[in-house]
Amino acid sequence: MTKVGLDFGTTHSKISYFDPNGQLKLFRYPASEGREFIPTAVSYYKDAVFIGSEAKSAYANEEGVTYYQSPKMLLPIENDDDIVKQGWSRGKTPTEVTLDFLQKLLRTATESFINRVGSIEGLVVSVPEVWQQDVRNRGREKLRKILQDDLELPLSQLISEPVCAAAYYAYKYGQTHERLDWANLLVCDVGGGTFDVALCKVTEYETTVLGRRAKRYTITVLDWDGTGRSGFNSAGVSYDHAVVLAAYHAAEGIEQNPSESEFVDLLQQFEDTKIRMHDEACIRFNEARQRPALGDIPLYTVKRKYRVTVKQAQQAFIDINKGITGILKTMRDRMSQNGWSIDRLAIVGGFGQFPLVEQAVLDCLGMDNHDQRFDRNLLLEDRLYAVAYGTALIANGIIDPPVEYYPHTLGIIYTELLPVIREGFLPILIAGKSQSGQLATTFATNESNEPIVFVVNNHTHPRSPVFLRVRGTSEPYEIKIADSNLPAQGRYHIGAYVDKSNLGWLVFRPVDGGKDVIYNLGDVNPIITRE
Repeated sequence: MTKVGLDFGTTHSKISYFDPNGQLKLFRYPASEGREFIPTAVSYYKDAVFIGSEAKSAYANEEGVTYYQSPKMLLPIENDDDIVKQGWSRGKTPTEVTLDFLQKLLRTATESFINRVGSIEGLVVSVPEVWQQDVRNRGREKLRKILQDDLELPLSQLISEPVCAAAYYAYKYGQTHERLDWANLLVCDVGGGTFDVALCKVTEYETTVLGRRAKRYTITVLDWDGTGRSGFNSAGVSYDHAVVLAAYHAAEGIEQNPSESEFVDLLQQFEDTKIRMHDEACIRFNEARQRPALGDIPLYTVKRKYRVTVKQAQQAFIDINKGITGILKTMRDRMSQNGWSIDRLAIVGGFGQFPLVEQAVLDCLGMDNHDQRFDRNLLLEDRLYAVAYGTALIANGIIDPPVEYYPHTLGIIYTELLPVIREGFLPILIAGKSQSGQLATTFATNESNEPIVFVVNNHTHPRSPVFLRVRGTSEPYEIKIADSNLPAQGRYHIGAYVDKSNLGWLVFRPVDGGKDVIYNLGDVNPIITRE
């Protein structure tokens, strides 16, 4: 039985676990020729399903193969037409492709984790922090259902990606230092589909494990922010697409795009080259900053034919740079208002290793390349796999489950009938103060801290009383569902709770006995009055 961490990524996924010797390991798929980063891709050919690099190979080499990649960032989108606008082919939904990918990777394939390593005792999965910013975003909810309900895996928790990276950074730092000499760690996680930032307070303590003293760490999320609402326009996928198309047009001398299978192959080759040439690319970018005339020199060469110059790389990065600096400026302002310092900076994620990303982050934070707060002791591998390693550390209890808070305020706008008709607002969940993982329901209470009785009447009032103030907005967002799913008319206490995966749930508890009526937030629209 193994406790496992999964970094389910936009472009690549990674699995981390401890082997029987207590070594932190990355799972390779397939075993013979696979890598630690598994392309998040699925191909369908007749009755066969391929995932990872095998999916890309099948699509590049066989006729009649249906190919899908990067389903994660499309999970939150409800409308099929909106999904297609993101370049998705009709046939399979992102939910179905995600299910097939995780099923093969974790359970059913001959090379799956369970068949090669053993059964899974507990599973921690990282998710984009940005999935919490809009209460209508169903990414967390859909992924939880796939893992827990459809695949029947022992899901322990869904945790934000930068928080998982913070867990690994604290662990790695503690291996080479006697104690932490800092408190606040700013993690910038730059992946294929999102740019997420989290300011984490890290606390060190000692405990006893098997009769020996051991270091442990607690992580509290002070603040976070991120991009990603508009598909892939904020991170690595957008950049890679732009660069590959520019190199193709320059080499072929035509504006016609490569075929889809050819494009997939070029993207894979470019991603491999980008990782392999990391150190040399850093040198060339620095030289071009000092001497702009060097902007036309080749930076990457793909398949001996397609060349990417420094200028092309810089041009493709302009819009992404705007997204990164916009988020960091907002975070920086809030940190200043709250008096929070940045004691350490970690830039992680696959696209986070790109030199222009690193420079954009440092410039926006007012740091130079020699700032001691930016720890360069982390190897490239550590930065690439920090999120995956962190999930395994949390799954195995080496890092305490992070203290995360629900980002939205939930309250009831009610109508009081006597002695005069008036409206009021009763908060239940408070943004940034309602902690996740505390499953006891918090109810709307009066001045004496007693639960208030509400009368649900589905026909006499035209307004929904249950509202969320979504993070970063002042106007309440009205929660709605179909009339057929409303709770029965009657008297209720109304409350809410937040589970360990930071999913909010609204609870109607009948005053006169009976079962609770529970809704995932975003799914309720009853009409109630205060008794």
